Amino acid sequence: MPSNALTQHTIDATLHMLKSGNESVASPNEGASVIDNWIKVLQDSKPGSNVLDQLMQLRSLLQMPDPDTDQVKQLLDNLADHTTQMAQSSEGPWINELEQIVVALRNFSNQL
Repeated sequence: MPSNALTQHTIDATLHMLKSGNESVASPNEGASVIDNWIKVLQDSKPGSNVLDQLMQLRSLLQMPDPDTDQVKQLLDNLADHTTQMAQSSEGPWINELEQIVVALRNFSNQL
């Protein structure tokens, strides 16, 4: 099970990247790094199992020289939906932050 510090760091990095509105902050490489951390956080989480497949697909897209914007947008929207479900079924200190990530994912997706 990942540490609370890794989980908090991953949440903070995600919110910073998605809320900044600065394209250079949300580079594909940085996005892939944040996704790697989420994979570590969620790999043993039953509620997170739905998200893992979406994250791996998004990571693969971000590693392409010219990722398909429509596919990225669709995956971000799917991740927002799954994160909403996780926040609703979870107990713990990060529910509010998960809800913030949902809003940030949807806003970022709408900007693409």
